[in-house]
Amino acid sequence: MRVAPHFEELRKRIIITLVVFLLSLMPSIYIIIASQRFMI
Repeated sequence: MRVAPHFEELRKRIIITLVVFLLSLMPSIYIIIASQRFMI
């Protein structure tokens, strides 16, 4: 049996969700790095 197309669609949706999640986290991570650099 080959992989169901529904599973591939679900996988794509999970990847898109992860990318959006990472993009939303990027500014806060950048602020943390910047604050750590200023502290040193």
